[in-house]
Amino acid sequence: MNYIRIIIATLLANNLTGFLIRRLVNNTFSVKGAIINTDSKFITNTTCAHLFFRMYESSEIRFVLKYINPQTTILELGSSIGVIASVLSCNVQKLEFHCIEANLNLMETLKENLDKNVSGNYGLYNYAVVGNDNNSQLYFQTGNDSTTGHICHEKTDLIIPTITLSEFLATRKIKEYTLICDIEGAEVEILKNDSKALDLCQMVIIELHETSYSNSFYSIEKLSKIIIECGFKVVEKDGPNYVFIRK
Repeated sequence: MNYIRIIIATLLANNLTGFLIRRLVNNTFSVKGAIINTDSKFITNTTCAHLFFRMYESSEIRFVLKYINPQTTILELGSSIGVIASVLSCNVQKLEFHCIEANLNLMETLKENLDKNVSGNYGLYNYAVVGNDNNSQLYFQTGNDSTTGHICHEKTDLIIPTITLSEFLATRKIKEYTLICDIEGAEVEILKNDSKALDLCQMVIIELHETSYSNSFYSIEKLSKIIIECGFKVVEKDGPNYVFIRK
């Protein structure tokens, strides 16, 4: 994101502006042909302002529209309120979708947006995708908005069922696929413990997050190098948002 966009976001995409906008448009936003509903107490005014001013996941939207191959299965980790899947379905025909979201609070809105925008069948799942099946209980810690919550071990009201990426692919008999991922740092566990799940992946569109895991710090660059070591190359990036394709 360049400095102009940062200034605009600071000035316009705020709580007050979002409060006014969501009432003006009755919690209905048009994003690249998709109609997105935000009528939920779990979606903040700021998120609505970002949607209105086309700042919500703008890099990811640009990347998926530019690079997605409709011949592969699309697996999205961290589907949130369904903007990416909805935009893709409205612009690219005959896609097979599997959408995974850990935040149970968002599932109703996510399903409504997918039903409204996705043509054909899709899979929708409430899981935390983990790196290994160690049977430890995970919870979801909500953040300041629908895009910043994260998985944690500390007890909250939201208990999350877990699954490894390898297990998910095997049980759904998914072969070649494209991975879209925005899971607030939880990607490090998959990359460190279940990277074999990427063997059949042809493309990764991901927002990477600095994080700590097993007493080690992982920068965005370090995470990107792990993905490259799994047989990918970078074709485009915008800040922490990357597009990797199979070498």
